[in-house]
Amino acid sequence: MWPIQNAALGLPQLLVYMAGVQRARQEKSNQDVFGMTSDGEYFSFTFLDRNKKFYVSRFLEWRCGRRTNLTYIDTMLLDAIHSGPHTTPTKLGNKTLPQYPRYLRGQWSFGGLEEREKEDK
Repeated sequence: MWPIQNAALGLPQLLVYMAGVQRARQEKSNQDVFGMTSDGEYFSFTFLDRNKKFYVSRFLEWRCGRRTNLTYIDTMLLDAIHSGPHTTPTKLGNKTLPQYPRYLRGQWSFGGLEEREKEDK
């Protein structure tokens, strides 16, 4: 059994959960969903875009990549905060939420270079 196999076992279940979250957001402007799977030693970060395309990072070992893993987690949480509707009275009429998909494309690199170049056209 190769080391990351245990961490990879959770990917199908994670995808089902992420698809459920996306379906619940069907009528919302933000339908993109971030996810993460881990066996405690290896971590993989995932993304399901509004077109139902599923992206999976390479597996990162906690022992060697702790800083990278924490950076991914921090950034995902911060992006989740930015993508949600702001409910404080001072932020009614928020104009940034509809711009979130463009922000995501600038913040993250999903897929290969050819795919990103196609999206830019």
